[in-house]
Amino acid sequence: MRRGIIKGKGDKRFRVAALFLSFSLLLVLMSDIASGEGPNTRVDELSCGNTVVRAYTTCTEDSHDLETAVCTDQHFLFVNKETGASVKLQGSGELVVDRDAKGKKIARYDGLTRSWACLQGRVGFYVYVDVTRREQKGIPITWCELWDAKGRRLATTKGDSDADWRRFYKTWDSKHLPTHPLPDYAFVPVQLFRTDRGEP
Repeated sequence: MRRGIIKGKGDKRFRVAALFLSFSLLLVLMSDIASGEGPNTRVDELSCGNTVVRAYTTCTEDSHDLETAVCTDQHFLFVNKETGASVKLQGSGELVVDRDAKGKKIARYDGLTRSWACLQGRVGFYVYVDVTRREQKGIPITWCELWDAKGRRLATTKGDSDADWRRFYKTWDSKHLPTHPLPDYAFVPVQLFRTDRGEP
């Protein structure tokens, strides 16, 4: 009987330890889900005024350039440096049906933010981004967007219509931003893939 009691206590301790381990793993998983960071997610960031903007780009492990990359998501997190409060902004690309090198159908996120710039207006800071889709008939599809530091998409030229461009310039001018288009040196590339910056 004494051995049975010892065995019962051991089983209970094992169950408690297993439950604690499972709970710890769940917390880690929930943290990854909340931030959008997974094993194949590259995180880059841009400091802009009182905000840090983080780009989360998820692609397959072997992705290393835009033409061959298979990505599944890109979103952004705007974090206030003082309060730590954050706002998520989903990228403006789209999931499309494509085929991999073996001809198998896959879902691919098309429309990645490739570069960004922090701009100071008369009141506050803004983030200007360039978005690029894969080439269509040899011509890359690009558009630009203007975000505020609170994670709001203020203007986009994604539709590439005259009305889109008028709205974009009207918004741009209302914020008293530098003359558009910006010089190339104003932009910083967004690090998209795990192999960027020499990472393994």
